[in-house]
Amino acid sequence: MKVFRILVCAALLLPLLAAAGPRNKKNASSWSILPPGQLQELLKDQPYAPGAVDTMLFSLPEAEQKELKTLAASDPEAARNFIAVRMDARKQRKAARATAIRKSAAAVRASRDQEEKAKLTADLRKLVQEEFDETSREIEIQLKRQELRLKEVRAGYQKRITEAEKLIDKRMERLLTPPRKRARKEKDGSAPRMNEADAKTGATPKAKAAADPAVSPEAAGK
Repeated sequence: MKVFRILVCAALLLPLLAAAGPRNKKNASSWSILPPGQLQELLKDQPYAPGAVDTMLFSLPEAEQKELKTLAASDPEAARNFIAVRMDARKQRKAARATAIRKSAAAVRASRDQEEKAKLTADLRKLVQEEFDETSREIEIQLKRQELRLKEVRAGYQKRITEAEKLIDKRMERLLTPPRKRARKEKDGSAPRMNEADAKTGATPKAKAAADPAVSPEAAGK
């Protein structure tokens, strides 16, 4: 029951965690083997959910995790194959075990010999135990990832509180600077300008803040 409550809390926190997480594919994080943006690119047109892939990658030996990071940086196609091979093997392993459990349970139900039934029951219990242990390991990994994500969010929040005066001063400066003067500052480089991607889409700091609840008013420059 305790684990269930933790998972429910983690699920409720997901929107906040996702919004507060790294947005650039170059931004590494403690809760993901690959930066989220980079992983999404690798999984483009692939039938795998990012969360399931992350859980699988977290369970790999450190040497294999390093191998994937190297491949993702130097050979994306090889990195896709790396992920696909392991995800397919995981799917096949689970499907094979599920089939074995169904057949084993049917054999127990059909048996009329008590000695045979006891042996079949023991075999079934072993299969169910294996299934339970694997699911528990995956839940443990998911909890660890959520805890690491929450730690990053807390660190970001603490930094915001620590730099409160600085952020408020910047907000006040933008509010009190006439739009034309602010535009000139941005043009001559004395004030932050939109990056190339935002310029193409016409996304202003204000528009981006409206679309992202994790962006504060002072950071967005409203």
